[in-house]
Amino acid sequence: MPVISANGIDIAYDDRGNRDDPAILLIMGLATQMIAWPELLCDGLAARGFRVVRFDNRDVGLSTKFEAAPPIDLGAILQQVMAGEKINPPYDLADMAADTVGLMDRLEIDKAHVVGASMGGMIAQIVAAKYPNRVRSLVSIMSSSGDPGLPPAKPEAMNAIMQARPDGSDRELAIQHGMRVYRAIGSPGFSTPDDELRAKVGAAFDRSYYPTGTGRQFAAIVATYVPASA
Repeated sequence: MPVISANGIDIAYDDRGNRDDPAILLIMGLATQMIAWPELLCDGLAARGFRVVRFDNRDVGLSTKFEAAPPIDLGAILQQVMAGEKINPPYDLADMAADTVGLMDRLEIDKAHVVGASMGGMIAQIVAAKYPNRVRSLVSIMSSSGDPGLPPAKPEAMNAIMQARPDGSDRELAIQHGMRVYRAIGSPGFSTPDDELRAKVGAAFDRSYYPTGTGRQFAAIVATYVPASA
């Protein structure tokens, strides 16, 4: 998959379909690579007359890793928030929205149907709010606007997300962890068969396993949507 420089970083992306067709931009969620968007979905959308672009967010997959920044502990971030302290991560979701628009610029996409899942939905909402002239439509999947009045995530989902990720020295351990997370946050009515889920998580591990980026992406969410009370 190609890599292009945009907004001061390198962004790995996948671009299929006719360049002259209306573009659909797919933004994935926390700690999740672009390959989580199924090939059948991307090919199906392209077959229906769309240019389909998916990409790795910063700090995940094959895009730029912010290795000069210190690792961030998810539990410590939550403790800071509960104490009313201000969060100052290396970047926030507005920066990730600027990555998205920067990629559009480099690919000469004037407007796109912007689709985001989870954290990607948050980024998509910011793109629509800050760059409305670049958005044909917005689809926000299993995401949030950050409104504190909205229902919180289920405890089992939050526990899975907050659990420390294996360091990567044991592939099987990392795959088992990833499968538990997907099970906790996935739809109970449309569960993925174990063999298919294992293959999906294994492919992501083999392509690029970088748990350190998860903390920084989580901090970006918190810094964007959870203001300090102090």
